[in-house]
Amino acid sequence: MLASAAVASGDDSSKADTTSPEAVLASLESLRARPDLIEPARGIFRFAQYLLDEEENLTRTGNLAGTAREQLRTRTLELLGLDAPSRSDTSDDGAGGER
Repeated sequence: MLASAAVASGDDSSKADTTSPEAVLASLESLRARPDLIEPARGIFRFAQYLLDEEENLTRTGNLAGTAREQLRTRTLELLGLDAPSRSDTSDDGAGGER
C-alpha cells in the first residue's frame, strides 16, 4: 500500500494524503461500487468527528451519549436522503439507552 511505503520512507506529506478520512473513504471497495455514497459517507464521518470532539457528547467511557448518538443517526439518515423514524415509531426496549 502507498501509505506503508510513505511511512517507511518518512514522507509525512504522502502519509497525510493517503490516510486522510476522505482518501480512505474513496479507496474503500464497497464505496467504489457506489460512488453516490462517497459524499454522504464523508459527511457522516465529519459529523461523527464533530460530535466526538465535544466532551459533553461523550459518556465516561468515551462513547457517544444518547442525545449525540441520536443526532448522528438523524444526520446519517438526512445525508443518505432517508426519513428518520419519529420517536413514536421506535420501540422503547432499552437498546438505545446509556450503556
